[in-house]
Amino acid sequence: MKSEQTSYEELFYALNEAAIISTSDLAGNITMVNDKFCQISGYSSDELLGNNHRIVNSGTHEKGYFAQMWEKISKGEIWVGEVCNRKKDGSIYWVNSTIIPILDKQTNKVKKYVSVRFDITAQKKLENKLTELSNKFNLKMDNFLDANDGFSQFGIQSCDDILR
Repeated sequence: MKSEQTSYEELFYALNEAAIISTSDLAGNITMVNDKFCQISGYSSDELLGNNHRIVNSGTHEKGYFAQMWEKISKGEIWVGEVCNRKKDGSIYWVNSTIIPILDKQTNKVKKYVSVRFDITAQKKLENKLTELSNKFNLKMDNFLDANDGFSQFGIQSCDDILR
């Protein structure tokens, strides 16, 4: 039993070092945060505890996004999605989030939620940059094709025609 307990402690230590973790009650009020949550959000644990996760809401997502999330987790189902949050200093950060409802063993009803998140801000920045570059390329290519009518004889009217 002791070695199993040690294994769980080691596993929790590793998870705590790698992920942004919090627990919340049924209303979404934060009941526990790890140091990574505080580091990425810029809030202290005292500022986060007792507050709702809306404290880090960036306003980026439509209301329906979180309504769908709450519908799923309140039924005891795990939810996975990308969330854009806002730090205390006002800057934004993105996380890949998994919310796991914890069920009461006697009643089989949700008693709390555990959230495990990973920072994906760098990836989101790269995605945005690639989209921006792709849009610029397509615009320049379309302008080039518009200025050179000779391509129309080959059925090329836009950059999309070339990429097909």
